[in-house]
Amino acid sequence: MAYKVLIAEDEKEKAKGIAYLVEKYSPECTPVLLAHDGQEGYEKALAEKPDIILTDIRMPVMDGLEMIRALREAEFPAEFIVLSGYAEFSYAKRAIELGVKDFITKPVDEKELSKTLSKVCKEIAERRKTEDSLSRLNDDMRNYALRDFLTGGIDSQHKVGEYLAQMNVLDVYGQYSCILIEWEGGNPEIEEGLLSQNGRFLYGIKMGNAQAAVIVGGKNLSLEEKKNLLRNYYASGEDKRGEISVGIGSTYEDYTQLPKAYEEARVALNYRILKGSSTEILFEELYDMENRTDLLTEKETEQLKERIDRFDQDGFCIAVKGIFQRVLSENNLSLSELQKLSLNIVLLGLHNIPTAQLQLNEYFGKNLFTLKSIEKFKTIEQLENWIMNMVSSMNEVMLKDIVPKKKDVIVDAKEYIRKNYDQNITLNDISKQFYINPYYFSQLFKKKTGVTYQKYLTDYRVDRAKKLLAETELRIYEVCRLVGYSDVNHFNQVFERAEGMKPSEYRQQHLQEE
Repeated sequence: MAYKVLIAEDEKEKAKGIAYLVEKYSPECTPVLLAHDGQEGYEKALAEKPDIILTDIRMPVMDGLEMIRALREAEFPAEFIVLSGYAEFSYAKRAIELGVKDFITKPVDEKELSKTLSKVCKEIAERRKTEDSLSRLNDDMRNYALRDFLTGGIDSQHKVGEYLAQMNVLDVYGQYSCILIEWEGGNPEIEEGLLSQNGRFLYGIKMGNAQAAVIVGGKNLSLEEKKNLLRNYYASGEDKRGEISVGIGSTYEDYTQLPKAYEEARVALNYRILKGSSTEILFEELYDMENRTDLLTEKETEQLKERIDRFDQDGFCIAVKGIFQRVLSENNLSLSELQKLSLNIVLLGLHNIPTAQLQLNEYFGKNLFTLKSIEKFKTIEQLENWIMNMVSSMNEVMLKDIVPKKKDVIVDAKEYIRKNYDQNITLNDISKQFYINPYYFSQLFKKKTGVTYQKYLTDYRVDRAKKLLAETELRIYEVCRLVGYSDVNHFNQVFERAEGMKPSEYRQQHLQEE
């Protein structure tokens, strides 16, 4: 750490010599400033704010002790070291009363100068460390009280009133509001404390890793004024703030209503799921609409049920996105309506579960959100993904309930394919064989094997065809029928897609290798 030093000495050459010794033996004490009388020293100290002042006593215009007294009266925080000859030690008592840190005798000895400066620098560093710790503690206590107050801590109200009074907020401003800011996909360095006092009071408080509340005080916090405030905020730091969403509470004439303004800002911020991210929402501008029951049409309901029954996850996803697109384009939704629509879609997934109520209690009860927990979704896409995951989990439950527990159906199905691959086996045929819904069987087969039932059957038939082509002299059409195909052209296409060559080419290649 560098410490700025001011030398007040009326003899210019001596002043330069002392400055040289400081720079040579105490390099942390730079830059070194020079003044040649007490008045100049006083003025330079106020302008340059040195950490340490070395001053002679006898100087023209204003002597060293008068300069020290004037700076003390101005509450100037520097440390003072007096440069004194032996004949001037009668001034020592007065200097000590003025808080002089130490004395250095003339002529100045470089070792004594270096030792004294080193000691004073160390004391300054320790004092600043203590002051910084106390300042941080006070800031932390104030920020904790403000945070607790905004989130409903009644016990903090009196303390917050004291803080606002200390900052002259209650005497100057008569209207208050709260802004809640959330950074999109980031964890920025959120600035806490006083942000601005240019015509209004702004105080930032960190509320989470990527969220901050700003208490606003002003003489006029109309709707338009709050919009201007946001525009100025964006313009002043757009390059470093990144994408943010902002919720703004109503305006109140009593600071004790700030928790209500904060709650309104939080509700407004949650509406970004409907209005899009990187936006600002004012609580006063939100629609207060009656709840509607016709958001999901009968046709859409039947379509969703049909795709759930068929385990058509992709089709279900497309249908859900279409529903949200239609509803959002036609209506100004409230959060409660959005929640009701989402839950109605999810609950359709339960209609085929034989033990629906049991499963709901054991598993889905933990995951179905309340209106408050809709906060976790910032975009419609996130909400749609939650719906997909919930219905997919329900599909898993259906499979678990329907598939027989005492035998491995997939092992038996593979054995059935090995024995009957030369027959025309359809998905419906094999599902009937094991008394399982074909859609359930298709999903379960892929989950257990990593491939679809049709792919597994095709691969097995191609493997058997390769063996017949290599080990027999059967004609291609005979091999085709023996592995379950009735159309030679179709067989040739399937074989070529799997092996990269036609059956006849495969046989020829095998003969050449032998």
